[in-house]
Amino acid sequence: MCGILKGVLNASGFTCQVSYQFKTDERGVSYYPHTVFILSFEDARDL
Repeated sequence: MCGILKGVLNASGFTCQVSYQFKTDERGVSYYPHTVFILSFEDARDL
């Protein structure tokens, strides 16, 4: 999704970064990585 919005975000003066984060529950089972979109506009914000 970040790749699709990259052109629009760049044209708007935003930058899009995708990071993969693994979460683990109490049983130690790792979930699939989820994407975190960060828009650099004054302060970095997580969507």
